[in-house]
Formats: sequence, C-alpha cells, structure tokens
Amino acid sequence: MIVNVIYGANNDYVKYLGTSLLSLFKNKLPSTELSVSILDDGITEENKIKLKKCVVPFAGDIHFIDIRHLDLAALPIPPWGTHGLRTTYARLYAPYFVNYEKFIYLDCDTLVLKDLKRFFDIEIESVPFGAVGHAIRGEATGIAMFAKEYNVALAHYFNAGVLLVNRVLWLRENITEKSIAFILKYQPTTVDQDALNYICANNFKILDSNFNDTSNVKNKNAVIIHFISKPLKYYSYVCRYNKKLFFRYFKETPWGGKKLIFPDRNIKTRFKKPIMVFLRILKIWPLIENMKSTK
Repeated sequence: MIVNVIYGANNDYVKYLGTSLLSLFKNKLPSTELSVSILDDGITEENKIKLKKCVVPFAGDIHFIDIRHLDLAALPIPPWGTHGLRTTYARLYAPYFVNYEKFIYLDCDTLVLKDLKRFFDIEIESVPFGAVGHAIRGEATGIAMFAKEYNVALAHYFNAGVLLVNRVLWLRENITEKSIAFILKYQPTTVDQDALNYICANNFKILDSNFNDTSNVKNKNAVIIHFISKPLKYYSYVCRYNKKLFFRYFKETPWGGKKLIFPDRNIKTRFKKPIMVFLRILKIWPLIENMKSTK
C-alpha cells in the first residue's frame, strides 16, 4: 500500500518543507512507498528544484499542485497576520485537490522521525479524520472554555497540523464548506483548527501523541515532532534536543548553509518576539501566559 502525504507551502516556508521532506524520506523503511503532494502557493521554480533534491537521494519524488487560483479573499485575516495564511486555509481544501481515499496531512514545521506506515494504517473508516489531542490556550481547561464559547460539547480539542484524513467521509460530510461557514461567522484566531474542532466535535479519532508531538521536550518515541508553540523562525525557543534534531536534517538540505529565519512582514510581531525572548530569560513570560489562560 502506498502512503499518501500532503503538505501546503508558499515560498517563505520551503526551508521548513525541505527539512520535513528529507526527514520523511530518510526515515522511511525500504518497503514503504510514498506519494507526496505539495499544495503550492507560489513556490519558485528554483526552490522546487531544491525541494526535489531533498528526496532524490532516497529515490523519492514529489508532485506540486498549484493552488494560487484558490479564491480566499472573503476569508478573515486573524490577529497573527497573513504570513502563511493561504496555505493554512488551503488545508481545508486539500481533499478537493487529490484523489486519494486516505492521506496524511503534515504542516511544514514537522520532523518525521520514523516510518509512517504504522500511522497511515490506523483505521478511520467511520470518521473523517484522526488527530492528536492538544491543550488549548495553554491549559487543558481551555476545552471547557471553547465549548462554552461556541456552545458545543467537546471531549477533546486537537491540533490540526497533523491529520490522518478519510477523504471520502470528509467530502461526504461537507467538512470544508461547514468549516468555511464557521470561520466567516466567528472569525476565530486559530482559524482552520478551531473550525475543524467545532465542525467535527467528537466526530474524529483521537490518536497517540507520538504521532504529533508538540510538547517541545525530549521524546525518543516521537514519530512526528511538530514545532508549534516554539516557532522555528525564533529557534532559541526550541529545547536543545529538538533543536539539534531539526538542524541535523536542515543542514542536509540545499538551504543548510544559509540563515533559517524567514522575513516577518508583521511589524507588531517583529517587536513582540524579541521582547518575549527577553522576558523568557527573566522567567517573566510564563507568568504572563498563565495570567492570559486564566482570564
């Protein structure tokens, strides 16, 4: 059986995408065949060649699907800005761009440390997707806050950066259309993730955390590490073990000798992040985060 994998990326995220691709192919078993598609929102031809170089040593190949025609102008811009927003929304449309009955969706800021066939073989015939539970707004009690805010019964809140998708059920249940309607109505900060949690409340399979480890701690059992709460563009946040893992793979990509940080077009974020680093050094920022989560 072929393991189908989908990413979404624009030209700013190719360094992360290349690193994730290299880890994906490097850690697969010889018996596992991969089919990888990239939802391409303006990746340059030069960078496409470099991305292919990441997988050629492993006899791998990747397929680009141009999504620049996707009209997302009516969708809201969250407080964190437009950087990568189109590919974030494009995740909701992924089932329309491929013909696979089942696929794994991966964010670019992931490392695949083990063969994915065991993940891909998980049974999800009765649900539109499987996902890993995630503490919302810094606390597990945030689930209750989410349920109260949107008036929905919620047993688990999941992270949408790694999904095992049953495309047939996703399309049959109109997950994309319902998610877009939710986003237009509520304009949530965590756009597609909140939408999917609302639309598919308790209608998904909860998966082992090792398939989407967002803990930012040393975990040798992790199948996929996801650098979600500690953004790699400010990689001083990342724990030493995970940072070393990431750069071990990054240095093998065609971008390995260059600076990793991509340009930040959000002026507010440019000033906020260095202040956050300083406050973390003083051990003040965690206190501020805890105060936010209790509001």
